Amino acid sequence: MEFIHFVAPPLPHYISSGMTRYEVGDCHPNRRAIEVFDLLAVCKGVLYIAEEEQSFEIRKGEFLILRPDAHHYGFKPCTETTEFYWAHFQTTGEWHAGQEAWSGSKLDQPEEGPFFRSIERFMLTLPQYHRLSESLQVFDWLEEVSRPAGEEDVAPQWKQQLLFQQMLYTLGNVDRPKWETPPRRLADSVAQFLRNRYADKIDHQVLKDAFHFHPVYITRCMRQVYGCTPLDYLNHYRIEQAKLLLKNSYMPIHQIAGETGFNSSSYFIRMFTQLTGGTPKHYREGFRGGSKST
Repeated sequence: MEFIHFVAPPLPHYISSGMTRYEVGDCHPNRRAIEVFDLLAVCKGVLYIAEEEQSFEIRKGEFLILRPDAHHYGFKPCTETTEFYWAHFQTTGEWHAGQEAWSGSKLDQPEEGPFFRSIERFMLTLPQYHRLSESLQVFDWLEEVSRPAGEEDVAPQWKQQLLFQQMLYTLGNVDRPKWETPPRRLADSVAQFLRNRYADKIDHQVLKDAFHFHPVYITRCMRQVYGCTPLDYLNHYRIEQAKLLLKNSYMPIHQIAGETGFNSSSYFIRMFTQLTGGTPKHYREGFRGGSKST
């Protein structure tokens, strides 16, 4: 199964939506890199759409999310009257499409300021193509979010965003127990533990005591889901926290090393250079024009 993973915050935001009707012989347009995610939910008939080399037959009660950077097109005209809701949305944060595995090493931290370090970021994972349960309100929500706001509405855009977030949350939980495997649940728990405790001394024994699994199994799960070992994930996260302090504070480099969990300045500088291609001093100077740092 294909998934789209969003790093949040920021949450994906609603842009526009509507309903479209295709008659027999109509075909979805050929488009490239439309720069928005396109959620399609079919309520009647069958929609024949391809994204890059993969073809989808979206039937009544199914949904598909088209990527903003891909080529998608109708690979076959409709053979019956087809009606579907569409909703365009986007994110200003990181996202990744693929199988269940996601590389945590690609995650960058927010740029805004040092107090954002306290915000816990998480993954919103949506199946790209799936069937909707008849009990879900997705079609009702799509109809409501697409309805023009009346004059009595005080903040229609705000209400649309809230409704859309609720819908995304529901889509993200479609058959979750079937595709959220035990290795993924463990890897996600370990990753959250590392993010919460990144300033502490952490080794394989700490993880073993915390999760009651052998370190070899924990490492295997992390590699499967995040593409790296727990300690690699931890080092990447620590470096991202260090970047925030380098950009947004005048804290000396040796103090930043301690604040982000490194046991020595020399190891911190070596790891920072290895992962970013430059020293902490040069990184800071790129933002501050030559700050003093020791």
